[in-house]
Amino acid sequence: MPIKLIATDIDGTFIKRNQSYDRRKFKELLQELNKRQIYFVVATGSRLSRPQKIFAPFADQLYYVVENGAEVVGKQGIIAEDYIPREAALKIIEILKDDPKFSKINTMISGTKSGYITSRAHWLYRFVIRHLWSDVVEVEDFKNIDDNFYNISLHIQNELVSYLRDLVGEHVDLVTSGRQSLDIHQKGVNKSTGLTKLLTKLQIDPSEVAAFGDNYNDLEMLESVKYSFAMDNAVEKIKQVSLEVVPSNNEQGVLKTIEQILAGKYD
Repeated sequence: MPIKLIATDIDGTFIKRNQSYDRRKFKELLQELNKRQIYFVVATGSRLSRPQKIFAPFADQLYYVVENGAEVVGKQGIIAEDYIPREAALKIIEILKDDPKFSKINTMISGTKSGYITSRAHWLYRFVIRHLWSDVVEVEDFKNIDDNFYNISLHIQNELVSYLRDLVGEHVDLVTSGRQSLDIHQKGVNKSTGLTKLLTKLQIDPSEVAAFGDNYNDLEMLESVKYSFAMDNAVEKIKQVSLEVVPSNNEQGVLKTIEQILAGKYD
């Protein structure tokens, strides 16, 4: 059965380590995908503003499963949303603020209106966040934010992840996405659940989908589709569940594999 939709993670998967990709080649491939009515979906843990910036020349031609599946966006706007329960979010905020183990942990909360960081965050963290996202504001205290939250992102040492999971894991899911990054979102929400909602709207079966990933927050998405591709730089678990291991992100493995898809290799 021909592939009708291609979904890809960004960091460690689609873009190179230096945050670039072959725009000329992608433009050519996207034109051919559009011609054949094959959808291209960006599936990321990030806020929507970042993939839209990365794919700026082509942004209005794409679909998005962002916030690790908590927000699904089509060409006409939002298709689906899942928020962290308010009570759970406030509990997490309180722990991060009051527990001395997290005193030096930098945090960003992603809401429906904006992304949020506190003025107490390290200056370098604030600089990087503002460079990556154009819609992030500084606040004095997270608990005073009037917004619904998709995701809470932490830059955290690996040894603290289990400790935090023991404190809040009953109410939310915690998933690592590489480079000491931890995302917290509503329980049961992941890239697969977001992608499934999009597939339902587009009337596409998972057997007609190809997906690319490299890290643990891609796991459920790769397990849920027929054509799952792990990057050569992926963590071992992702390679184990995937149909095939393809060249690394630095070698533009996603673009090379899309060329093979269009050439009929997986028909």
